[in-house]
Amino acid sequence: MEHIQYTIVALPYRPTVEQQKTAQFAAVSSLLGPQLGPAVRLLPMPQLKVGTLDSLIEASDDLGRLDAILEAVSFRLCTIVEEVAGVPRAVAATIRQTGSAHGTPCDHVLKEIAWNTTTYDPSESIPSLCRKFGQVAQAAEERTRGILTEYAETKNKLANAQRKFAGNLSMKPIKEPVDAWCKSLGIPKPWDTDFFTTMFIAIPTGDPLQRWQTSYASINDFVVPQSSYVLAADKEYTLVTLVCFKKVVEDVKTHCRRNKFFIREYAHTDDISVADFEALQVKAKQEREKLAVLLSQQFSHCFTAWVHVKVARVFVEAHLKFGAAAHFVPVMLAVDDKREVEIRSRLDAAYKEILYTFAIHSEAGTSHGGDGGALVVDAPYVCLKVGNILKLR
Repeated sequence: MEHIQYTIVALPYRPTVEQQKTAQFAAVSSLLGPQLGPAVRLLPMPQLKVGTLDSLIEASDDLGRLDAILEAVSFRLCTIVEEVAGVPRAVAATIRQTGSAHGTPCDHVLKEIAWNTTTYDPSESIPSLCRKFGQVAQAAEERTRGILTEYAETKNKLANAQRKFAGNLSMKPIKEPVDAWCKSLGIPKPWDTDFFTTMFIAIPTGDPLQRWQTSYASINDFVVPQSSYVLAADKEYTLVTLVCFKKVVEDVKTHCRRNKFFIREYAHTDDISVADFEALQVKAKQEREKLAVLLSQQFSHCFTAWVHVKVARVFVEAHLKFGAAAHFVPVMLAVDDKREVEIRSRLDAAYKEILYTFAIHSEAGTSHGGDGGALVVDAPYVCLKVGNILKLR
């Protein structure tokens, strides 16, 4: 399946073209031709506060680090949403606003990218914007950790209950059959006094059960005769009772272990009823749905911040490359890898004759943020991959 690769490019003004951004972009589109031109869009980029050269260099390092962090957090959150919500990657990779039931695909956000001046005020200094970007990643990590921990507890409880209910009477919850037996006898709970206690034993159905019924009274002189009743049965085990003196409980347990009978500790059990189990299933479902929404919102915050980091990063690198007073045309390429190579080749040929004094980055390009964050500054322009959240997995 073909995936679109998004790349932001900052192109220097061509001296032979009118010195206006729209005219320069029109020249770029004409250069690429009708087939490749539609894959290139003029990118709205705010005029950020440049500051000093030292601050630009520091911002370059900070934005490169934030690029990698926000990329990692965004992709991790998208993967968790995909797993928790049980939806395809294309559905998980959507930007959702708080209170909105529908999301905007990330591809659409990139195609129609616009700087959010409300959240990230361009009049603020670039270091201040970097702190905001970092706070988004930190908040997402903390909130995600909290809601995942809460959901994991419910999920584990449900998994344990499911294993028990799926098993036989040697592990299955015995609360309901015991409570039903007590109710039939008109007692609030199994007999348990200073001297006597009621034991519950799961015995393999068949010959072991028949032998039990004829011999349990002879296990010990302090076992109460005719105190063994069948409470429940399945294909493998039968749950029975036994009343005995407390002082011989260990002897009874030893006898049961020797014969591969299972003692079910009702007094210390954490069994839940069928109704409680169903309620736990509903709770887990509700928490999963809530978790998916919260995670999706955190993904939206991180992805949006990540895209803004990309734009800010190209802005900073372009000023470092072309000089603080230079003009450049920011464009977004939205093509598959093969077509991107063709476009880049045409841009290389068209701009290689334009000479600029590289303020800082005259060396080979660097790379930040993995496959989606490759920064190229050794060409006649600045090029930064945004990546595709459907492709980078």
